[in-house]
Amino acid sequence: MSPFDTLANVTSEMISLEPFPHIVINNALPLSLYKKLEESFPLDYMTSDNDTSFQTKRYPHSQWSAIDNVWLEFHEYHSSAEFKNKILKFFK
Repeated sequence: MSPFDTLANVTSEMISLEPFPHIVINNALPLSLYKKLEESFPLDYMTSDNDTSFQTKRYPHSQWSAIDNVWLEFHEYHSSAEFKNKILKFFK
């Protein structure tokens, strides 16, 4: 199991289908991992302009070296087929 697995402790009580399918997970990550992510959040990039919309911000591949490895691993896991399949199983 990945240390980034936010679904590891999901129970049926956390799953809801209304008003749309979703899962509410309190404390989804171990506190130490959460702290690592919080401390290395790329705030300078995310706040580098005056755009206040909710559009997705993306680093071009050429700038990925500026992102802490913990974020790259977090992204890799949550973009994986393993994670997608795990989510889909909750709603079948």
